Amino acid sequence: MAGNAHASTRLRVLTDTEVHCRYEVSPDRTSNVRHSVPGAIELVPVREADGWAVTRPHVEFSGCIVAAERTAEEQGGPVSRDR
Repeated sequence: MAGNAHASTRLRVLTDTEVHCRYEVSPDRTSNVRHSVPGAIELVPVREADGWAVTRPHVEFSGCIVAAERTAEEQGGPVSRDR
């Protein structure tokens, strides 16, 4: 493949979990870079992901943890490629 072409793979999502975390500026105050607060993480299982996380008090949305598996046609069949 040339350029930025990538092989595509079909996946079936098994679980989707939102990650929410509290951040604060480092106590040394040498910079204004925020870091996650240890132990201040909330994991929220979701049934569907629509691109918008529900706001939760005292934490910010950080991303998602997704467990997935290749679909049956991907496991034994040819891999389609975007062109």
